[in-house]
Amino acid sequence: MVDRSDEFDLTVSDLSISRRHAMNVNRAESFYVSDLGSTNGTFVNKELVGSARHLAEGDKLTLGDTTFKFSYQDDDDTEYHQLLRNMAVKDGLTRIYNKRYFSGVLEKEYDYNRRN
Repeated sequence: MVDRSDEFDLTVSDLSISRRHAMNVNRAESFYVSDLGSTNGTFVNKELVGSARHLAEGDKLTLGDTTFKFSYQDDDDTEYHQLLRNMAVKDGLTRIYNKRYFSGVLEKEYDYNRRN
């Protein structure tokens, strides 16, 4: 599920995304998305989604004001992207988190506490 609460798989702190916005389902190596009655709607390639809609490689999924690019990754891609993320948020010498990481965490916590 994709929403603004911390109870689901993907949490996005954009206020244009409903608390319960969309659900992603993996069925037999295919991925589908359906809208959960969100305020702003769920779009795939700028087309409104009602019931389950098949996602293909490269589809653009828009929830509120936020757009994602759907990509199915294997383990090698996942490890590579994790390495890139670590390089962006950790100091290269000490391997401790940098200011960018702490600023992001602080902003997310502030938004969460403001909502609740």
